Amino acid sequence: MNSLVWEDRRDFLKAVYIIMVTILRKEGWMLNPNDKVVNNIIKMIENNDGKCPCYNDCMDTQCPCESYRLKDVCHCTLYVKKE
Repeated sequence: MNSLVWEDRRDFLKAVYIIMVTILRKEGWMLNPNDKVVNNIIKMIENNDGKCPCYNDCMDTQCPCESYRLKDVCHCTLYVKKE
């Protein structure tokens, strides 16, 4: 089985960004409007094997973590509530 290999890290980060904006965002939430924050968090998630990069006391820390999915709390501020 062949694994997907990204030719360019920017293409990978762009794909992750699109997934986070369109698929993982919940009603009433949006991706943090600060691009620097989003890029830094995505890098930390990547370096942490896809797990939430911040303190998280939930059983499932795979991003988006259980806190975000079930408790409406995003500790790392990747997602913020719409005003």
